[in-house]
Amino acid sequence: FDDPYRYCDAEREKSALNNPEHPKVAREVASRSIVLLKNDNQLLPLSKNTKTIAFIGPLVKAVKENKGFWDIEVPGMDSNFIVTQWEGLAEKVGKNTKLLYAKGCNIDGSDKSGFAEAVKVARQADVIILSIGERRDMSGEAKSRSNISIPGVQEDLLKELLATGKPVVVLINAGRPLVFPFTSENAPAIVYTWWLGCEAGNAIADVLFGDYN
Repeated sequence: FDDPYRYCDAEREKSALNNPEHPKVAREVASRSIVLLKNDNQLLPLSKNTKTIAFIGPLVKAVKENKGFWDIEVPGMDSNFIVTQWEGLAEKVGKNTKLLYAKGCNIDGSDKSGFAEAVKVARQADVIILSIGERRDMSGEAKSRSNISIPGVQEDLLKELLATGKPVVVLINAGRPLVFPFTSENAPAIVYTWWLGCEAGNAIADVLFGDYN
């Protein structure tokens, strides 16, 4: 207790915060963490020449959810350093691909009012990417669940999208292994993304389009 701040270093703090080298490492680590569970008919990697992609789900444009449960809130810093899945995909496909969006539903709850819009968007696309899973605060310390299925009506949304006949890639965002028998049996491609941190959007895009692995 004689010198409780002996490891504090103002200069080190300035060099560490917002260091441009750190996102590079975060992107690499996130890319290596992604797990391919299923890939029927070699649906993945997606072609960068795909004309229209429907990116659907409650986690497509989520921001803080990508951080997962074990993160630190830094006072005075907002979340603009987090690359959302939408931003990562939009940057990857460029101007030649039309990227469509619909939320579809919430992570939990029983509201299906967004299904019709999601199906309408899906029918316009050559391929559908569906991003579903848990909220970031559903896993972590003292966050045990008696039901570890994908929460809410998210798998019901998948059923509606599969009925369009379009190929569907499912991204599962979670901090734990989940149970999803319908998805595993019916979705042609499944990618387990976990919670990937500030470079989640870029890492997911790198994997989906084959730029990583």
